[in-house]
Amino acid sequence: MSHNLWELLDGAATEAMDKTALLFGDASISYGELRDLALSWATRLGQAGVTENDRVGTALGNSPDLIALLFAAWRIGAVVVEAQPGPDKQKAQDLLKACGVRLTVIGRELSVDVVDNPVALAGDGFAHVANPTSTSGIILTSGTTGIPKGVVLPHVNMWRNAELYIKYFGLRSDDRTCLVLPLYFGMNKIALLAHVLKRATVILEDGFLSPNTALAAMHRAGATGLCAVPSICESILEHGNLERYTQHSLRYIRIGAGRVTTSLRQRLKAAFPRAQVYLTYGLSEMGLVAVMPAEDLDGREDAVGRPIREVDVTIDDTGEILVSAPHSATGYFGDSATTQALFTEAGIRTGDLGALDPEGYLVLKGRLKDIIKSGGENVYPRDIEAALLQHPDVARCFVCGVPDPRLGEAVKAYVVPEVNQRIELLELEKFAARRLSAVQCPAAIEICESLPENAVGKVIRSDVT
Repeated sequence: MSHNLWELLDGAATEAMDKTALLFGDASISYGELRDLALSWATRLGQAGVTENDRVGTALGNSPDLIALLFAAWRIGAVVVEAQPGPDKQKAQDLLKACGVRLTVIGRELSVDVVDNPVALAGDGFAHVANPTSTSGIILTSGTTGIPKGVVLPHVNMWRNAELYIKYFGLRSDDRTCLVLPLYFGMNKIALLAHVLKRATVILEDGFLSPNTALAAMHRAGATGLCAVPSICESILEHGNLERYTQHSLRYIRIGAGRVTTSLRQRLKAAFPRAQVYLTYGLSEMGLVAVMPAEDLDGREDAVGRPIREVDVTIDDTGEILVSAPHSATGYFGDSATTQALFTEAGIRTGDLGALDPEGYLVLKGRLKDIIKSGGENVYPRDIEAALLQHPDVARCFVCGVPDPRLGEAVKAYVVPEVNQRIELLELEKFAARRLSAVQCPAAIEICESLPENAVGKVIRSDVT
């Protein structure tokens, strides 16, 4: 087996042609129909001159056409370069062209913009079959700093992560899982590929338009699973009409890309008593790294799970988490210096600070680059955020360092109250002082209505500071 990702769809369509692959709005698309759509896109790409190892750029939102385009590129042996979908199409175009794409597909109209002049194909363009280390795609991820990096992923990375999804979340062929985040994000694309591998059904949403839009789609389909991030779970619990859009079939919720508090876990359990909630930790350069059932969270607020057997996790002398596995990314496109610095013999340097507790749980302590150096001491924002989140009226918070002429950096906290709650600043300062050391206590706390977040609910640091 070559592990070319095209084989996932081809195998599913061969073995389960009439099985429902996608539910998208009012459309129900079988595996056979999805393969036909992918082959149609492959022909279209071939007519535009795309051949083996060419790069195809996209910044599409979720749709059957996006999925078909991905599989079409893999069928030809092309490399998919993905930029985050959004209203700024020119920015996406510029990022993609910087990666030397042959053509781009951007926007709801699905227009193809050929970057070079098309060239004639030899044959139908479908002869190439990638080996496991061939590149399947490049994900242009800006994270929370606004500085894009192109993570180069081989076919085996996504295939192996699909297998791991099935293993650690117990995916079944009769599952119907709702994907509300853009497929651009690795955790969602991995979930899609796992369902194709298992011949299960994906309920695909065109982004998280509103909690009730997603809940209504899940209700109609009898959803058994949901892939989400903490902010989406909070929105569903606060604004979703769970009495109207009941979720009696929901058996699992997979949460990634953010902190899950004990309060959120308890509210999810109350709302969906039949569902097993899984917390996960991963990164674009690897995929899944650690998993734990949410009930294990009690008493270990900063834990993100036990490392899975398939990924080696170590902590270096500085406290940085390093990960390694045969299926990892191969580096950063066009950036050999960063690749050499972060892809080391000891493992990939994640930039996350953490520790393994006596029970083997991976505990996060913050980001290496986010350490606040105040008065000669290292202060970890995550510890302060954890303390502030214990306040019953605090829904979200973000802690960072701000310039200070005496200390070098001072601690500042941005706090979002729970819905319909008002926080007294003096009372919150006293609350923090009872739980934090003098150097950890914020020099300033700003109460705000919301925090700037990306699509997976992570605070965009550059937009705050």
